[in-house]
Amino acid sequence: MTAEIANTKRPKPNGAPPATDPPAASVSATRPGAIEAPSPTRARNPAGSAERHGEADPGPGHRFESMPFAQAMLRELRRRDGRPPVYLIRGRAGTGKSALLGAARELLTAHNVKVFDDLAALPKRLLADDGPEPAARRALLIDDAHLLTADDVQTVSALVSARRHTVVLAAQPRPHDRDLRALTDTVTRHGRVIELRSLGLPELLSFARELGLLVPRQLAEYIHLCTGGIRAGIVVALRAACAARRDAAVAAVDLAVAEWAANLLAGLEPDLLDTLVVAGAGTGLDASELAEIFDIDFAAAQDLADRARATALVTDADLLLAAAVESLREQLGAQRFVTVQRRLLGTRLDAGLLRTDTALLLAESGVRDPRLAEFLVSAADRAGGVEAVRLYSAAVASGADPSEIVDRRALVAHHAHTAAPIDPPPQQSPAPPTPLTDREQQVAELLLLGLTYREIGSRLYISAKTVEHHVSRIRRRIGAGSRTELLSMLSAMGHGPLLVWPSRGPIRIEQDAEART
Repeated sequence: MTAEIANTKRPKPNGAPPATDPPAASVSATRPGAIEAPSPTRARNPAGSAERHGEADPGPGHRFESMPFAQAMLRELRRRDGRPPVYLIRGRAGTGKSALLGAARELLTAHNVKVFDDLAALPKRLLADDGPEPAARRALLIDDAHLLTADDVQTVSALVSARRHTVVLAAQPRPHDRDLRALTDTVTRHGRVIELRSLGLPELLSFARELGLLVPRQLAEYIHLCTGGIRAGIVVALRAACAARRDAAVAAVDLAVAEWAANLLAGLEPDLLDTLVVAGAGTGLDASELAEIFDIDFAAAQDLADRARATALVTDADLLLAAAVESLREQLGAQRFVTVQRRLLGTRLDAGLLRTDTALLLAESGVRDPRLAEFLVSAADRAGGVEAVRLYSAAVASGADPSEIVDRRALVAHHAHTAAPIDPPPQQSPAPPTPLTDREQQVAELLLLGLTYREIGSRLYISAKTVEHHVSRIRRRIGAGSRTELLSMLSAMGHGPLLVWPSRGPIRIEQDAEART
């Protein structure tokens, strides 16, 4: 870790929050085979790593209906015949590993299987791979198996290979951990590996029905965007949405997801928080780049990237969830946050890999650097239009002399606001089909009605920031250089209530459960 970063303010020692993994499920006494959540008084097994904090309790009645592979595992664990099953449940934080492991524990206990969850407490005779088969069934269940020592991994691997006892493990993915890879290979040969991934929108809707937390499809789309499809975040967001008034649901989701992200961040180590700053810049998590930024060896950088990707806060595209950015800045402190960003800037500039959008983000985050200012001025000179105005402003924010660019910025601002196109000739033929998605068409139609981003977001159950993203994508799709040009081109294409191309129908929020799917 570089001295520049090491000497900046470390996170406040506010401690990790208590573990909030989904509790173990229990076997229903009235419905054989149904898997339900236990009573709130049920004691949990000791918490594992801090990086697992933030998982939400799905609540009573959760039967893993949206996880067919989980149901198959639980059915196999009930069987009394055949060789003892072996499973590895693998997934990022918040994907439901601990809930599924807890369900397995309760199920085995209900079937009079002696369950061990600590290798130190395992009787030595159970580690023997020879001798007569044990008269009573035994099971080893280990959470956070990615934290096992090399010796413990060897012990577990021997138990798996012997197939004399049931073994169920839960672990975060660590693709560069040699010991964990070897254990995974052993489980693959003798049992099954269950991969828990983030949910897509259809899976989210199914999960919401399973939990009895139904929301309109538009709001479900927003929740999916906010949480990256992580189950724990989805549970938090769905509960907040269902507890709020309809017109306040989006704000309730934003607040709940931000609090969930803040709780997750509070339990992470400082080096991992620094790595999340890099993910927040949208540049990905390349191990070579991380090694350069933090002045560490390549293997340590690979481990950092693996750990960051295993959190619930980094998407499949290596992007930090937007809901976590402000909490991360507060957790680290503004000085340290910007210091990491400045190191990223230097690494990108030296490699010739700095992109305009990354430069904008860094400048708007508070990075002041003459090289960044020079880069933004050059980008603004090439861009022109409204984009140039923003780039010039960012250049000033990053340290450029305002007096040197004030005239250029004023000129492009004037052209951006006054360069409206000449009235187009009357349309003689139908407009071509729209290249926009359904949601983009909805945004375009409301934009032509003169609604603000906030008003459009209220109509469509999305945030104003999401509306802004849709408008940016629309501009890129149709090649509009300014807002005025965008409105003119949308009109020519047939978007809007008085235009040639017909509207797709009124925008509404469906109320019945079936329409939401």
